[in-house]
Amino acid sequence: NGATVARLTVQEAKFFAVLLDASKRGRLATRLALYDALYWDRGGRDINPKILDVLACKIRKKLPHGVFTLESSWGRGYRLHVNGEAK
Repeated sequence: NGATVARLTVQEAKFFAVLLDASKRGRLATRLALYDALYWDRGGRDINPKILDVLACKIRKKLPHGVFTLESSWGRGYRLHVNGEAK
């Protein structure tokens, strides 16, 4: 079918799973939900707040063009659009 599978790191895969879940429910993946999914074991300690932005940037580069679009909602989180479904 010509589909390309992106190779994601463990952290990127966790990030993407939260995005996809929120997208299926028509919601924004909040920064808090993303932090919880990635760093629940750290209790909020020693986490650089920019890490979510870095992961989003890396994932954007790996997503198949025309299939997914990752939209930033500054200070709130991210919204994944799947073939233009989520609005």
